[in-house]
Amino acid sequence: MMCERQVNNGCEHLKKYKDENGTSVFEDIAGNFVYPHLKENFYELMKSMTIRCNAEKCTSICLLHTCLFCTTVLCYETHLRQHVQATGHKFAIDNSYGNVYCLLCNNYVYDDQFLTIVDSVKQFSCSSLGFSYTPLTDIPLCKSDINLVVSTDISESVVRLKPSSYIGIRGLVNHGKTCFMNVVLQAFAHVPLIRNYFLSTIHKCKLKQNCFLCKIENLFTEFYSGKVEPMGLGDIVELVWKRAIHLSGDAQHDTHEFFIAALNLFHEDSIYSMKESNNSDPLNCTCVSHKIFMGQLQSNLVCKECNNISTTYDPFWDISLEICTQVETLLPPSVEECLEQYTQPEPLDIKCNNCNSEDSMSKQMTFLRLPHVLFLHLKRFKTIKKKTNKKSDDCFIKKISTKIIFPHILDLTKFRSDYNSEDEGVASYELNLDDNRYELCSVINHFGHALDIGHYTTFISQHGRWFLCDDTKIKPVSLSDVLNSEAYMLVYEKKALEYS
Repeated sequence: MMCERQVNNGCEHLKKYKDENGTSVFEDIAGNFVYPHLKENFYELMKSMTIRCNAEKCTSICLLHTCLFCTTVLCYETHLRQHVQATGHKFAIDNSYGNVYCLLCNNYVYDDQFLTIVDSVKQFSCSSLGFSYTPLTDIPLCKSDINLVVSTDISESVVRLKPSSYIGIRGLVNHGKTCFMNVVLQAFAHVPLIRNYFLSTIHKCKLKQNCFLCKIENLFTEFYSGKVEPMGLGDIVELVWKRAIHLSGDAQHDTHEFFIAALNLFHEDSIYSMKESNNSDPLNCTCVSHKIFMGQLQSNLVCKECNNISTTYDPFWDISLEICTQVETLLPPSVEECLEQYTQPEPLDIKCNNCNSEDSMSKQMTFLRLPHVLFLHLKRFKTIKKKTNKKSDDCFIKKISTKIIFPHILDLTKFRSDYNSEDEGVASYELNLDDNRYELCSVINHFGHALDIGHYTTFISQHGRWFLCDDTKIKPVSLSDVLNSEAYMLVYEKKALEYS
């Protein structure tokens, strides 16, 4: 049974500001800068005034905030803090969503009165611009929910949650097109194996600063602290911009690219702390990326003329699947069909090294070793060449919105390298199928017609309950809502873990 929501007055500093100044300035910023309406070109005028930092010679358009005292628009990275030091102004409004940043608390704070104002002006702006707007329903949480945490041993570093607890269900602030990060971090935070790793004391940092593992560890600690207000990710965004430059800036980025970048940063910081920078064997690496996410593919090159087989083995951290075309039954293709296509023999235009015959080679990929956590990436974005009169063809990226059926429990038995089709009639206990079965724990969705235009949300699971996470908004949903969504990335956790 859900608790009644506790009234949220932000922080003591914001409460004092409201008592002295009221809400009129905030209303002006929300209605003019954050969600301007369409009246006599007012929308275009306001957006042009707030498109970049107002500081002299600064052209930054990223993470812009408006000072609550003097309505100066400033970039978060540099000039906002300089402005605070020079003026003593302690509050700024995020221009993307209207969230209040308290420089004294060094975090975003949430006041119900301000949130109501933002919701009202956003609804009015959407109406004037011709857009529909239906706000998501917040989960009615209460800070006393921390009492639902129990531990069998006070010395344990990982807390245990009762099934009725809502701890860990928290929104994440969008810092201007950073939803591609939010969805991956939400997925990480609600995969039990990943959550337990970061809530433990396994990571022993040797870096003096800019450690991605430490940032994520702090994030998970905040996730499960019992607090209910959404969290800001400014320090994580800043670190990613510094160390994964291809993901920096105010453009829309691909969440799959961020997933790969996050695993690389996990590995880099782990091996530095473990002093294993010369470790070139992925199978023996003990970092979180390799221990939790890595599996191994077996690739067989087969010649149909001489039956020669050449086998290689490659590690993988996720699987990118081509989307199957619909079959004659007109039923939507399934993830299992996409995996069958991925593991089917593929003809190769090469000569056999053994008999030199041509057009006789094929390549087949199968799973030799399955990971503890399986990320499946559905390749919904395809590069299309457009014929033109120019010497070179223009290219554009098309989104494939084909419905894909995916299961709650995914069985990878028949995609294993050691699978024999003759085993299909053997009893399941003899095949030990549980070792190859995965349970769905997160689904990432993309909305929009192009890779650089759109929005990401994610479904996450906790104790069998499902929630839709849309940046700062959280909404309880059913499993059928999840399974009927247009998935972009699927996250599965192995039901029976293997230890080596």
